[in-house]
Amino acid sequence: MCALALAASACTKAPPPDPLLTRIDAALEKSAAFLVAQQGADGAFRSMQYAAFKDGYATTPLALSFLLFAPPSANIDAAYRRGVDFLATIVDEQGKVKEQLEYPVYSAAGALLVLSVPKNARHQSKKAALIAYLRARQLTEHNGWSPSDPEYGGWGYWPGIPTKAKEGEPKDELLGSTLSSTTWAVGSLALAGVTPGDPALVAAKRFVSSCRAADGGFFLTPTNPVANKAGAIEGDGFAGYGSATADAARVLLRLRTPRADPLLDGAARWLATRVEGAHQSGSFPPAQQFAKDGSRFYAAWAQAHALTQLGQKDIGAPARPWPALFAEELLAAQRTDGSFKNDATDLREDDVLVATPLAAATLALARAVHAGTPVSMTPK
Repeated sequence: MCALALAASACTKAPPPDPLLTRIDAALEKSAAFLVAQQGADGAFRSMQYAAFKDGYATTPLALSFLLFAPPSANIDAAYRRGVDFLATIVDEQGKVKEQLEYPVYSAAGALLVLSVPKNARHQSKKAALIAYLRARQLTEHNGWSPSDPEYGGWGYWPGIPTKAKEGEPKDELLGSTLSSTTWAVGSLALAGVTPGDPALVAAKRFVSSCRAADGGFFLTPTNPVANKAGAIEGDGFAGYGSATADAARVLLRLRTPRADPLLDGAARWLATRVEGAHQSGSFPPAQQFAKDGSRFYAAWAQAHALTQLGQKDIGAPARPWPALFAEELLAAQRTDGSFKNDATDLREDDVLVATPLAAATLALARAVHAGTPVSMTPK
């Protein structure tokens, strides 16, 4: 008998490989190879489709955020290092952040997120300039806002340093805050070492509370109705939806908000019951279907991050494991060359350099949770 001839451990057969993990790994390798092939000689990932992405500072952090967790290889490691070195050029040798960035908050925050990864410590000297750059663009007292303003404490899309319009002056719709911009800014500042008690982050929580919907979910902004993807609910303010609710949860978690806090608890419950897959969640009227369709991969990415950080493995009723649901949907959406592309254009996800890193990073998160080895949101 085996027990008499061999050690007990030799009688135990290795478990068969998980078919889903095998498929995910193959998909991740294809996406990584596709992205590496798009990298420029200087390390940047530049769009060939949208002029606003051609400086590389908005799209390179997206690509690197996936490549950091892609299946390891010498080729990917080298591409990642080149991308990091390019991104560090957003701050010059005099410590000044580049002027006229197309997406200043996203670009600076994305760079700060990447440069705060411990393995990129060779660019440590660039971080202080990026922290100061983001602080200068927050809508707080320094720029004319007060805590009574609904946009107070957040970050938005204004191309320069925002200044509150004076009484009676016309207000530009870009002079507001959004949960998306705020998520990137808060996440990067927190990973760079800014503590939750810092006035900037305390003010950010106040902005998050301004974006809460009546059902416990969240919307993008309290000051620009057109930007809220799920529209309004008659007599009840704006409707909450998946990507905004996930972004709110991620900000609150970065601020070390207790799970029992009504803001975080409401967001967690909303996500657990409303998210159905790797796409935008929530009730969207027909007139807003374009916004739902156009935010497919960003919503999948944001929701996967939030569910992972919340430790939420099952969603819906009846409860089902979200990693398998997300993975199957994304595997079906991947193109033969490893890329992803959205036919809808609202968030420019029809650009493969936007859609591919978002979708592939979501797939990597789903793989990790499915396998029981979640990746750290603060990679070492």
